[in-house]
Amino acid sequence: MPPSWTRRTAGSHVDSGSFSEAGFRPDNQDRCAATSCWAVVSDGLGGHRGGALAAQLTVDAVVGCLSTLRGHDEYVAEQALRSANQAVLAERALDPANAEMCATVTLALVTSCRPQRSRWLVTNIGDSPAWLLTAQGILRLTEDDNLAAELARAGTISNDVALRHPGRHIVTRAIGLPDRMLWPRHRVTLGPGDVLLIGSDGLADLMDTEAGKALIDVLIIDDTVVDGAQAMAERLVAAALDHGAADNVTAAVLRHLE
Repeated sequence: MPPSWTRRTAGSHVDSGSFSEAGFRPDNQDRCAATSCWAVVSDGLGGHRGGALAAQLTVDAVVGCLSTLRGHDEYVAEQALRSANQAVLAERALDPANAEMCATVTLALVTSCRPQRSRWLVTNIGDSPAWLLTAQGILRLTEDDNLAAELARAGTISNDVALRHPGRHIVTRAIGLPDRMLWPRHRVTLGPGDVLLIGSDGLADLMDTEAGKALIDVLIIDDTVVDGAQAMAERLVAAALDHGAADNVTAAVLRHLE
């Protein structure tokens, strides 16, 4: 039996929004969803047929579990990821045309919420990053599961080289790959005005630059610039495309209200 569970309520304290654009690609293989209690982003692996379907199956499975499961936050998150993996594996087996499809997933799930703070569990498989944004700056929460990042962690190349290395496009862990369900757990606390941001790798192209950091400073410090989390998500996606993002761009925003 799953552990005991108390219904999560964060609606009066957390604002949420999500937005996605194909950008300069012919189709959009990103999928996202967000409420005041959770946010999820999935990116179909480029170069593999069925990427958009894999991402859609992933988000649908995760949202379905979050809507129905009862248990402690780690139990719910683990079951959501396993359900997504099973859904993609089942479709791969069903349709030979999609036999290699996979997707990333990054999930944020509220664990407690009070007027002055909310606490979150963040986990990811693949290279869709998550950040904590505060008036003090930007903190990246997740590590990428791709070849370039693994080389950097091993000390073979520097972090700066990894940002431009062709191995950035070779994902090493994903939803749809058997026996790859180990997942990291990050605990994050949001105070008033703080933001938990999940994006696809197209958004990372902006966030890793000085232009991205300057934009975040404006969005976080001056709350008159945008009207709510949805507007912030749209503003971030537009800025990434203006910056020249070559991939689909997606942003899911969770902001603890002032």
